[in-house]
Amino acid sequence: MESGTVTVQAMPGVPTVLSPVPTVPLRILDVEPIDAGTFGSIFKGFIDPGRRKIALKKVLQNPNYKNRELDIQKLMDHVNVVALFYYFYVPSETPGSDYLCMVMEFIPSNVSKFMRQHREPVRKPYDLVDVKVGPLPFLIVPCSLICYQMFRGVMYLHAQTIAHRDIKPHNLLWDPEHMVVKVCDFGCAKKILPGETSICYICSRHYRPPELCLGVTQYSLMIDVWSLGCVMAEIYLGQVVFRGNDNHSQLVEIMKILGTPTPAQLNEMNVSPSKALQSFPKKDWKQHLSLGDIPPSDDAVDLMSKTLEMSPGSRLTCAEALLHPYFNDLRLPGRNLRNGRPFPPLFNFNNLGRRESSEDINIEGGIHLSNFQRQKLTWYFEKFFDRNSDGNFMQDDIVNLCEKMREYRGWGEDDRDFLDLMDTHNSFLECLMDQVRMEKAQTTGSKVESVTKREWLNMWGRLISGCTGVADFPYWVQLLPKSLFKVIDKNGDGKITMDELGEFYRNFADIPESELEERTKIGYNSMTANGDYELDYDLYVMNFSNFLLGRTIYGPGKYIFGCFDISDQKNKFKIQYEEPVGA
Repeated sequence: MESGTVTVQAMPGVPTVLSPVPTVPLRILDVEPIDAGTFGSIFKGFIDPGRRKIALKKVLQNPNYKNRELDIQKLMDHVNVVALFYYFYVPSETPGSDYLCMVMEFIPSNVSKFMRQHREPVRKPYDLVDVKVGPLPFLIVPCSLICYQMFRGVMYLHAQTIAHRDIKPHNLLWDPEHMVVKVCDFGCAKKILPGETSICYICSRHYRPPELCLGVTQYSLMIDVWSLGCVMAEIYLGQVVFRGNDNHSQLVEIMKILGTPTPAQLNEMNVSPSKALQSFPKKDWKQHLSLGDIPPSDDAVDLMSKTLEMSPGSRLTCAEALLHPYFNDLRLPGRNLRNGRPFPPLFNFNNLGRRESSEDINIEGGIHLSNFQRQKLTWYFEKFFDRNSDGNFMQDDIVNLCEKMREYRGWGEDDRDFLDLMDTHNSFLECLMDQVRMEKAQTTGSKVESVTKREWLNMWGRLISGCTGVADFPYWVQLLPKSLFKVIDKNGDGKITMDELGEFYRNFADIPESELEERTKIGYNSMTANGDYELDYDLYVMNFSNFLLGRTIYGPGKYIFGCFDISDQKNKFKIQYEEPVGA
C-alpha cells in the first residue's frame, strides 16, 4: 500500500451499532506518501468513483496503548474539522498489532506552512480579500480568518467535552484557495470529565499550558485555549512565543512573559502554593508582540492576552473568543475573496455541520446534529408527529397518530394494546414538553402546550450528544421503538417480516408504489445483514438507534422508515486489485 492502486474492504467513517461493522469495497488510486511522523504516515490518493482526492493516514495500533483517535474522529462532522470518510486495517510487521488506515478529506496545506511562507525574505502575499484593512491588506484579514476558524473548530470539540490536547500549527489544516481551516489529528484527543485524572505529559511542548508544565493531572478543556493563543501569537510574532527546551524551561519561558504565578493562580491549577518557582515580573503583551513580523491591533493583543492567562479559569472559552471584537471585520457585509469566491462559512451557527445552514436550529442543539440527522428527524417530526402540518406537535396530533396506528393494526378502541399505545405517546409528548418547559423557564417562563420543529430538533441534538445507543437515552425515548415494533409486527409473533415492513412503508412512509418493492427489499436486507438475522425486537432497537445516531447515509437505521437516500446501495462498483507500481 506504499504506492500504486489498491482495493480494500473499508468501513464507513460514522458511528454504528451493528456488529460486525458493515464494509464496502473501496478502490484507492495513485497512492503516494507525503508525510511521516513518529506515530504514523500520511499518503495522498484518489478514491473511485469520481476520483475524489483524499488523504490516507496509516497508524500502527499498539495493543498496550489506548487509542481513542478513531472513535473520536467518527463523531466529527463540522466545517472546521477534517472529515473521515472510511477506515480499514492492514497487517503490520509486528506480531499482535495492525495498522489503522483512515481515509479523510484532502487539505493541501497547514497553518505551519502558511507562517513559514510569510517568514521568507520575499513574501508571497495572500492578496485574496476584496477590501483593504490598514497597510497590510494581504495579511490582516487572512490572520483573523485563520484564527476565527481554529477557535470555531475547537469550540465544536469542546461542546462534546472533547479536548484535542495537541493543538499546534501543523494540526490546523489550511486550504489557501478557499481559505478554510480544519482541525486534524485526534491521536491525543480525549473526553475530559470533571475530577478525572489524565496524563500531564501531553501537548507539543511549545504549546503546552502552564498547568501541564506543573504536573497537573486534573485539567480542563482550557488547555486547548492556551494552545490556540500560542498559535495566534506565533502568527503575529513570526516565531514560537514560548520556546522551551524541556518541560521545566518551557514553564520558565511562560513565566518570563506572564510572570511567576501567584498562590491564588497555583491553587486554581491544583498546584501547591509552596512549590518553589523562580521569580519573574509580568511583561506587557503589546510591547512583546510589537517585535514580531506583523504589528497586531489592540483587539488582537487583547484576545491573545485573554487566551494566554496563567489561570485556566481566567481564559476565554472558544465561544467567548468568537465574539471578541478582533473578529468584527469578518462580519462586515459583502466580503469576497479576490478570486471571486465568497468567504468560507463563518457565522452559520444554526448548523455546525459541513453543509448549508438551517435557520430552524440554534447553537445549543444543532451543534450535535449532522445534516442527514436533521433530515431524518425533520421528516419524523413532519410525517409522524405534526399531523395537521401547522408546525407544532401537541395533544391533538397524538390522538390523530394513535388513531391511524389503531386502524392500521385493527385494534378496537378499548383494546389493551391501543390504550398502551396512547399512554406511550402521551408520556413521550409530556416529557418532551418538560424538556422545552425547563429551557423556557430560564428565559421567558412561558407555558408550554406544544413543541415546535425547532424545539424538537434542538431537543434531539442535546439528547444525542454523548449517546452510543438507545439505552443511553431517557426511558421515554426508549418507548418509541417499542411502540413502532408492535405496530409493524401485525401477526404478533415477535418478528417483522419483509412483507410487514413493506406494508408499514406503504402506509406510513409515503414511498411511491413504483419504488416500494425495491426499497422494502433493500431496507429489510440492510437491517437483517442480508437475512442472516431475524428482525426481532432487539435487532429493531439497534436499527432504531442507528436511525437516531447515524450521521451519514451509511448504516441500516435509515430503513426504519425507508424513505431516505439509498444511493450507497445503488452506486456500488466492482472490486478490483492492482499491484502497487514496482511491487
